[in-house]
Amino acid sequence: MSNNEASGDTREIFERIENVRRIKGFKTQSAFCDFIDFTESGYTNIKGGKYKDIPSRLIMQIAKKFEDVSLRYILLNEGDALKKQISVDSGRCEIENCVSMVDKEVFELVEHQTNVIIRQHQKIRDKV
Repeated sequence: MSNNEASGDTREIFERIENVRRIKGFKTQSAFCDFIDFTESGYTNIKGGKYKDIPSRLIMQIAKKFEDVSLRYILLNEGDALKKQISVDSGRCEIENCVSMVDKEVFELVEHQTNVIIRQHQKIRDKV
């Protein structure tokens, strides 16, 4: 594998992004890219395996546009693609709890990706 080719993890993450695209009802990658404000050429290059890693901007755009999509599913293949609906008790939703759960999830995912990058850099240094 060359330095610019996608790893197995990258391909698997992209397959889950494609699954989310289909679940959300986008029949074409063009419509999906327009909606999430991501270039179709960049998306096509990721799909073609031209990048080692999924650009964080793609993940962030998905997170911004689809609050119900689980980043744990996309990045770690944990749980369902869509988050469970929040139950409303007595006509009131616990917004603060919802926000803190999302903040914790985003923090955990960023921390995980940071650790993956650190391990990749260590492997590269060990080879040199």
